[in-house]
Amino acid sequence: MMVSLGTLDLNFKKIISTKSRILRNIKEHTPPLHAGILHPRFMRKLPRAIYRQRSRAKACGVPMDDAILCRVLCKYKMFVNPEDRGLSPHLILDGYWEMAVTEVMIDLVREGMTAIDVGANLGYFSVLLADLVGPDGKAIVAEPNPRMASLLTQSIRVNAFDSRVELVTDAITAESGQEMTLTIPRNFPQNGAVHYGAPHSGGDDNSTSVRVRTRTLDDIVGDRPVDFIKIDVEGSEQAVWAGMQGILGRGKPLSIILEFTPDRYADPMTFLDSFLQAGFDLSQITASGRQPVTPDDIMKDPANIDRMLVLSR
Repeated sequence: MMVSLGTLDLNFKKIISTKSRILRNIKEHTPPLHAGILHPRFMRKLPRAIYRQRSRAKACGVPMDDAILCRVLCKYKMFVNPEDRGLSPHLILDGYWEMAVTEVMIDLVREGMTAIDVGANLGYFSVLLADLVGPDGKAIVAEPNPRMASLLTQSIRVNAFDSRVELVTDAITAESGQEMTLTIPRNFPQNGAVHYGAPHSGGDDNSTSVRVRTRTLDDIVGDRPVDFIKIDVEGSEQAVWAGMQGILGRGKPLSIILEFTPDRYADPMTFLDSFLQAGFDLSQITASGRQPVTPDDIMKDPANIDRMLVLSR
């Protein structure tokens, strides 16, 4: 088959045009090499397996005083607790945590938003939120564990996010102005939980307890806009929900990521129904992304299963 020179010339021009467009896209979405970082938006353009590999390749840990400084998500510096056996090892060696949740958060949060992290822990999601909302947004992060709050403060500073982060060290519950006890497992501090009992008086080397003040999200936020909330507080999610009725009552667009474990609530179905009554569509985060789910679907599974729900309206 004979091919004319005109056809060859046209095909060559198409190839050059396509190549130029690809190079333009790479230039627009790739940070300069000297930065050595990837913006979270660029991360979402990559297959999850590739980004996990990149995060692991860039992960490292350096002892600093009573903490370990590590790099997460190829970009952020974080101070973590060397005694922690639950979360810190993953951040130090893998450079990420709960990648499916991370991806959904990146999809939902935009620059200029007000985003809230209730149960911030070491601040993995808090630091991510601070980057996502940008200099014109605000990240309100709540962590009552004094040790965690101290490490989180250092992580915020070392990433230069001071101006866009508001740290709350009270326990977020249904009422403000009370005192509660926060019990903290020594090697798994992310499982700390608040209750009304008195602090234990010793004899248990595996946990400590401290008294903390309580506040509601409504009191913290006031009349400020709220666009996104993450709630993961080891069974106190329903109390947090009760203390944010003013925010919910605004009826404005809002996205919430909430850990839900049925056997932690007195009446889990009523709690689930309250999401629908507030006008939210319900989905859950799975390994393959967000999937629609109903209260009946959730209640069919064993009551001790943790799942991350996404509430959107």
